[in-house]
Amino acid sequence: MLDIITYYITFGKIHFVLLFAALLFIYLIWKSLVLGAECFIFKKTERVKALKTVSRVIAVFVISTIAFFLLIGVSLEQIATTHSSESIVETNNLLMSLDRSIFGAYPFAWLQTETNPFKSFFDKLAVVLVNTYASLSLVLAMILVLTLLKNSHLFYKFILSFSASLLISLPIWYLVPAIPPIDGYVDNITGAPLAEDIRASLISYRPNQTLAATFDVFRTIRSEYLSADAFAITTMPSMHVAWATLILYFGISVWAPLALILVPYFILNLVSTVYVAQHYAVDAFGGLAVAILAIILSLFWAKRGVPKIISDHHALIRADMDYGVDYLRSAARNFISSARVLIS
Repeated sequence: MLDIITYYITFGKIHFVLLFAALLFIYLIWKSLVLGAECFIFKKTERVKALKTVSRVIAVFVISTIAFFLLIGVSLEQIATTHSSESIVETNNLLMSLDRSIFGAYPFAWLQTETNPFKSFFDKLAVVLVNTYASLSLVLAMILVLTLLKNSHLFYKFILSFSASLLISLPIWYLVPAIPPIDGYVDNITGAPLAEDIRASLISYRPNQTLAATFDVFRTIRSEYLSADAFAITTMPSMHVAWATLILYFGISVWAPLALILVPYFILNLVSTVYVAQHYAVDAFGGLAVAILAIILSLFWAKRGVPKIISDHHALIRADMDYGVDYLRSAARNFISSARVLIS
């Protein structure tokens, strides 16, 4: 299970989301130590209530985080190791045929096929597309921070949507066991014979230097963390597209002008997931549907109100932020006053 979790953390670059959680935990520990010192050393009995609140937040944070990772880890382990190569190949071929029926070609291959008149355009965008794909975790963490700072209700809905998107996808991944095009067709790790038209597409498939280097990174991660009997079966629906949709929705909810940045970012994510051969084009539709359903469920559930543990957490952070802002303003005013005295 640990190898599977490590694979997805490394491959999906989830480090930034984990960093957000780690910094949040460090903040809570620091806050508890400060409040503990005020209560037991400086005898500020009025701070006991705040200390109890922080202690409850820490307990819920630790328990929920461990439970969530255990659930996801055990589920992904089952999904990755219980399907036969034959069932995976059958699902891959189904998704490929859907792509061809909708688009008249195999989109992941067409984007880098020599006969594609737009190949040079996509080659120029290679660095942008690859980095857009790789940056999802960082942007997701940034939106998490912004929603937390905005208000507890929005943060709660984001957490609900994020969790729901994963919980909705887990059974779909199990029922629709597919691996990415790079695994199933470019590298053909199952060894299954390829259909004639697919082989023809791959013959003229020429990934540019940036994309080829990215593929090498993917292969290295796969070889290091996935055993011979494990497959990366998290293709349909695409979590990349699902989370890009959450970023778009909640980012605009925080501050509407962010749409100027987040709409192009969302579009680039739609293209990049297919461009880097990690998803079939139909996976993007699946990811979009999952995100919309997750958001609807979060809006419905959030009508019940924000749990006290979330609102207390937000209140703690806002209080410290307001104190820090006031301190900086006061320091700036003092500095300006001192500078004026020196100048005069």
